[in-house]
Amino acid sequence: MITLLVKIAVAATTDCPEPRSSGLVPICDPSGTNDDLCVPDCNMDQLLFMGEKIVNTLIEIAFVITALFLVIGAFKMIISQGAPERISSAKSNITSAIIGLVIVLVSWAVLNTVLDAFVDKERCENKWYLFQGLKCTAPEDTTASPPVPTPQE
Repeated sequence: MITLLVKIAVAATTDCPEPRSSGLVPICDPSGTNDDLCVPDCNMDQLLFMGEKIVNTLIEIAFVITALFLVIGAFKMIISQGAPERISSAKSNITSAIIGLVIVLVSWAVLNTVLDAFVDKERCENKWYLFQGLKCTAPEDTTASPPVPTPQE
């Protein structure tokens, strides 16, 4: 218990980078014998962080692709010169891009709602609907003995 408290106290005063900020895969120690306070032990939190990061990256890519197809559809419409078949092709591009983005966003909402069931509510906060990432606190040491009651006078 004292070791955990020392680790928490030192970690609070140490400027450690947030573990989720290292690309798609979070930095963690799988051995469980970690002495570096800036690198947390691997647990379910890191797996959820990685899933969240992958989904958010795919959402960003979907927005870029949607913007690209909207620009292509608008450009096709501009250069169509009033030809009905070219205008309908441009409208089809724009409609498909918007429908694709709606499908991606609905999938994102459903996935985050399901993922919310796997989050430890006592330690983690998942406000994905407010566009905030998953935030977890360090797990408590369960191996420590319970406090000894003091006799009352």
